[in-house]
Amino acid sequence: MELAKYQVKSKIFSLFIIFLAYTQGILSQEVKIPEPPYRMALGAKIGNSTQLSLKSFITSDIAFDASGGFVLGQSDAFATLVFEYHHNTKIENVSWYYGGGPSLQISRFQNKMGAATVFGGEIVTKDQLLNFFAEIQPLALISLRDSVFTTNLNFDFILFVSVGARYILF
Repeated sequence: MELAKYQVKSKIFSLFIIFLAYTQGILSQEVKIPEPPYRMALGAKIGNSTQLSLKSFITSDIAFDASGGFVLGQSDAFATLVFEYHHNTKIENVSWYYGGGPSLQISRFQNKMGAATVFGGEIVTKDQLLNFFAEIQPLALISLRDSVFTTNLNFDFILFVSVGARYILF
């Protein structure tokens, strides 16, 4: 008797699994994941600083921009890694973005670390060979020497305004 109940339950369970497998294809909707405008691009920014920039999209709207360079008129080098959230506009191949991330400034006598934010817009050429952009990048930095030995912290605020171009690698 127990064996018969087990066989009936296993047949019902098997039919239920077959039904789910069959209806899965019928009921599922094909979801199209949007593609980013490009995957990776390398270029330069110029303004009150000169920078090299490597931008890579993680998803269709999230990218990171690793950049580094020099402030014009100073010997200080800096690097930032900014994660950006992109928004498409009604105009094809035009988007705007904002984001933030860590920043590091290296100088001869005093190194600084802090946070960087970015606000900008970019245009990708129709042949997807180049992109042109303009951005504002405020940075808040604190001296590493001051943060270790004293509670009197001094913040430096820097505002980078730049335009640039990147060659789309892929």
